[in-house]
Amino acid sequence: MSTPYQRGAAFELRVKAELEDRGWLVTRSPGSRSPFDLMAVPPVAYRLDNVALVQCKLRGVISRADAAALGRVAETFGCEPVLAYTMQARGAVHYKYLTNALAWVSWAP
Repeated sequence: MSTPYQRGAAFELRVKAELEDRGWLVTRSPGSRSPFDLMAVPPVAYRLDNVALVQCKLRGVISRADAAALGRVAETFGCEPVLAYTMQARGAVHYKYLTNALAWVSWAP
């Protein structure tokens, strides 16, 4: 049986591969305890606000503190704070864009 860390890392790699398949340049910061797990740059990034800082959560549950930290980093660098999650093992990956600490809006890579 796998550990929560292994399941989370596998999900991060899955999201990374999905974004790369869509042409994005993606870097991963494993085990760094940073506010985001992935930094994703679209194929044509005309502005830095097209860059997504992605936090991967298997069930889409992110603490207010983690959401706030992600929002602060994204705001500082002019990036989009995004949550990637799935509702079931091996299910579809969903994305939400953080507009503030409480409101989420769908995001599509």
